Amino acid sequence: MAAVARYKGNAGATVQNGDTDVGTAKVGSYLPNAWGLFNLHGNVWEWCLDWRGNYSGADSDPKGAPTGSSRVLRGGRWAGPASGCASAYRGNDRPSVRYSHYGFRVVLAPGQQ
Repeated sequence: MAAVARYKGNAGATVQNGDTDVGTAKVGSYLPNAWGLFNLHGNVWEWCLDWRGNYSGADSDPKGAPTGSSRVLRGGRWAGPASGCASAYRGNDRPSVRYSHYGFRVVLAPGQQ
């Protein structure tokens, strides 16, 4: 996990482009995952549209609850353990809460800037 993600156990470690700051990492600081995506695990919890609800863990692409008070967070964070960086791991919080390890993933098609 240390080669592809920033999390509590390795934040501050020297990485691919020399970015050693504790906190969020620059894109490309870690090796890409198997699909060629950078910084997908760790770095910041990614806010999801799903409301927190029952989730068995066995569903493929499960749907969130229709309403709720907490939204799902995925992907792990630089201030948390490596175990929270698994794509299947789900956190949650109220949408009004703000932390430096909560964020969004901006995705561009190849060739866009």
